[in-house]
Amino acid sequence: MKVLYTSLYDSRFSMGGAEKVLLDLALCVRRDFGAEVACAVNSGDLERELHVAGIPVYRIPVEKWRAPETLWRYQEIFRGFRPDVVHSHHRFTTFLLDLVFKKQFKILHTEHVLRQDKARWFRYGHRASAVHESVRLNLIRHFGVPPEAVVTIQNAVKCSAPVMDNVTDLKEAHAGTVHALCIGRFETQKGHRYLVEGVSRLPENFRARLKIFLAGDGPLLHEIEDLAEQLSVRSQFVFLGYVRSMADYLAFCDFLILPSLWEGMPLVLLEAAASGRAVIATDIPGSRESLRAGQTGILVPPADAEALAGALRDFMEHPEKVRAMGEAGLRLSEREFSHAAMMKHYWDLYSALLV
Repeated sequence: MKVLYTSLYDSRFSMGGAEKVLLDLALCVRRDFGAEVACAVNSGDLERELHVAGIPVYRIPVEKWRAPETLWRYQEIFRGFRPDVVHSHHRFTTFLLDLVFKKQFKILHTEHVLRQDKARWFRYGHRASAVHESVRLNLIRHFGVPPEAVVTIQNAVKCSAPVMDNVTDLKEAHAGTVHALCIGRFETQKGHRYLVEGVSRLPENFRARLKIFLAGDGPLLHEIEDLAEQLSVRSQFVFLGYVRSMADYLAFCDFLILPSLWEGMPLVLLEAAASGRAVIATDIPGSRESLRAGQTGILVPPADAEALAGALRDFMEHPEKVRAMGEAGLRLSEREFSHAAMMKHYWDLYSALLV
């Protein structure tokens, strides 16, 4: 079988969850199922990672106003690499493929985020997959996708072993404090503002013992730095920038925080569970199903700085509970979020498209 993976993303910043899933699929489908794989993406980190892995990469324009050029580029790609299945991870690429190439190739669209905008332009090719059941139901209710045309395939992760030498300097520089990790691109969706405001509401004796490591880049980075300065909590935050290996930092930190306003099925929560780390997350679709409230982590209302402050204080006051939640998260990961099962589900879906 020949599979072409395609997507677009804002390459000014680091890869997000959808790009990581695409990369993971391309690597595993080639290695585990013997498929011939290629990718069509815009320039950036994802393109470089694919090149390093030895996967053929075709570059497509990222700007939507260059749609005619993108279509021409797809046509050129299909002359050299004629896939059995085209698996798209971006709405715009799926729209173009559905519009022009649906009669030539089997097209699968994967929806990664719970959203309701631009429904009139939505296309899904021949089949759609959703990274969580709430995302699948949203496609049916708000985008008119027939229930029989969309299937849920939950995200899963396969964590690499941490290399603690990579975080030795951080451990030494911040010894004697509670270490929390927040991973995510600096944009409105990720809710960093409420985390900063929440930390500012902690009593001084708690703030003095807390370090929150923020991993990621994005358009709101400097705005969040400025907010931390304004609220006099800049010293509680360590801005790491883009981090290649999350396993190192998850092993180093005591727990994870995800203050997002909306998600699909966030990989970072699965990575935390697989690393045995407890979680403070917002009570939103995708996040609430990725953990077990009260057992593997705490859920708080979205956009609620006071609730985040309360959860942070609770975790800092009860480290034994945090450790127990982390251990429960590891068991949950092993039981319900199998990486091998996710890959097999996608492979079976490709095969079904060709019947």
